[in-house]
Amino acid sequence: GIFVKLGPDVIGRVMLKNLSDQYVQNYESCVNVGDLVRAKVVEINNGRIELSLRLSDIDESAGLRYKKLKELQRKGRKRRKNMPSESTEEEEEEELVEMSEGESDTMDQQEIEEKESVLEDTKRLKKKRKLEDKEEDSCSMTPLPVTGGWDYNPSNDTIEERDDEDTNEVISKKKSKRQKKAIKKAEELQEHSLMDTSRLPQSADDFDRLLVANPNSSSLWLQYMAFYLHTAEVDKARATAERGLAAISFREEDEKLNLWVGFLNLENMYGDSESLDQVFKRALQQNDQFEIYTRLIDIHVTSNKPEYADQLYQIMCKKFSSNIQVWSQYGRFLMEQGKADLARKILQRSFKSLTKKQHIDITKQFAQFEFKYGEMERGCTLFENLVSSYPRKVDIWSVYIDMLTKKGEMDRVRDVFERAVSLKLSSVKKQFLYKRYIEFERKHGTQSLVETVQAKSQALL
Repeated sequence: GIFVKLGPDVIGRVMLKNLSDQYVQNYESCVNVGDLVRAKVVEINNGRIELSLRLSDIDESAGLRYKKLKELQRKGRKRRKNMPSESTEEEEEEELVEMSEGESDTMDQQEIEEKESVLEDTKRLKKKRKLEDKEEDSCSMTPLPVTGGWDYNPSNDTIEERDDEDTNEVISKKKSKRQKKAIKKAEELQEHSLMDTSRLPQSADDFDRLLVANPNSSSLWLQYMAFYLHTAEVDKARATAERGLAAISFREEDEKLNLWVGFLNLENMYGDSESLDQVFKRALQQNDQFEIYTRLIDIHVTSNKPEYADQLYQIMCKKFSSNIQVWSQYGRFLMEQGKADLARKILQRSFKSLTKKQHIDITKQFAQFEFKYGEMERGCTLFENLVSSYPRKVDIWSVYIDMLTKKGEMDRVRDVFERAVSLKLSSVKKQFLYKRYIEFERKHGTQSLVETVQAKSQALL
């Protein structure tokens, strides 16, 4: 068969049997590559679009009219061979009348008007032929001699009328040709704009056309919602979100999550607390609850609603007490809000819910929060407690050095390096620390200090 491009990323297939009502051996006998065609959507199955170019599928009434008119012309030609022209024309007219009257019950108004127009054209052509015959007869007659200066020729008026009719007919034909060209040009421009993949959707039809090919794309559904919100049609945006949640496959968990987050954002901005709570409860039932809580907290923080975010964090500390991320995120949130005292209490509460192995990580994270948002000395105290309890953990020394370097405490950094390299560590760990020590002196120290550290590293290693 052939493939028909309906728009950006939307392609339909026409099988050979659907190319024409007649038998077709290959597509080249019906269409060429690059032609603009009119097709009917026969079936959509899992994103695959099946089309038909059959005349009977595209326009059944047009097909019937075409066959009947062809049959009428064929009968007319047979009768003209055996009968005089006048009787043939009369019978053709009678047949047209009978055909329009007999089928008026089964045809719609548009078909009846088309039949009537065909009948009127036939009558007009018949009158025109008779008029031309009379004119020829009158021209062949010899006019009577008139002594006066007034010359009367009965064919003059008829000729002038016919010239006027011909002029009007030519003008109307030119107008119709211009209109057809303008319509064809507009259709071509519309088709080319639909084929442009870089063109952004401009209407609901554009979005629907794209979503037929990509029903699992959360970004398209979110753009569709934004399109309605831009025109202040909040209800339509909600309906679009519901359509998207129903259309996206259950296997596409990330895509569904993105759309749920967009739905929560919509209700947070344009809805009330009740509508937001309803969507939030539905999202919890169909997604990972920790992820939904975290995303809604981010929405509240972004929209400058810290009190709602704090309430959700308190719920999470009870619901997910064994998750270190909950305590870490809550501590950071309180530090950013300037509530350092509450954050330090959260650190003490976390020790009751987390394992001893997790105590090291949560303490290290809160020490970094003190450096960024709180008091540096408190952060140094937390790090000193860690390195004294776990001196062989090089990662703690490394993070401690980084935080002091960012604060510009170069002397304290050198002191920490000297303490770290003096410990009884494996050669690999000592080599890592000396490498960092040399890089630090090259960046913040002098050449003599670099040579001194290199000499110490060679002597110890």
